[in-house]
Amino acid sequence: MRIWVKEIGGKGNAVNAFVSGPLLTLVPEKKVGVSIIDDPPSITDQTCKMRVPPKMKEIPVYAGQEVGIDMAEAAGTQNLIKTNSVNVGGPEPGPPPGEKREGVHIDKAATFQLYAPICVYYSDQDGVLYGNCRTYRMSMGGAGIPGSGRYGFSCTETPVKGEFDAAFGSFCDN
Repeated sequence: MRIWVKEIGGKGNAVNAFVSGPLLTLVPEKKVGVSIIDDPPSITDQTCKMRVPPKMKEIPVYAGQEVGIDMAEAAGTQNLIKTNSVNVGGPEPGPPPGEKREGVHIDKAATFQLYAPICVYYSDQDGVLYGNCRTYRMSMGGAGIPGSGRYGFSCTETPVKGEFDAAFGSFCDN
């Protein structure tokens, strides 16, 4: 996956810029009743204010410059046990208080949408930290016109190929 980063010069040159994400998330089109599975990833103003440690080499991006960053392929898993939290790298969270541990059934022919939140964090020449985040959604068959393709696909039609369009209203910038 190639991610393009452009410094528009509004806050000076971006020093020590790095990309965080994408955190690919499958969301079923037919809701299963568990918000952590049903809801697309959310980006808020707090997301841009987070101080995330870089997991890639930081690079400078100068005013007017556009840089393509090739991201390594990623794989992940999605928990289908009803829970109200996610814990990466630690013990598996239990079910919500008062509920027994039970799985979520998703039909084999279910259709999904694929979301990819991505953030670019950087500092300016004075060391002031900034973040810019946006959620993208995969579109298939849109003939290069953002929003013109279909978003839903099923696992029975894999492999699928598409482009990522910016999801409406899911971004922040500070």
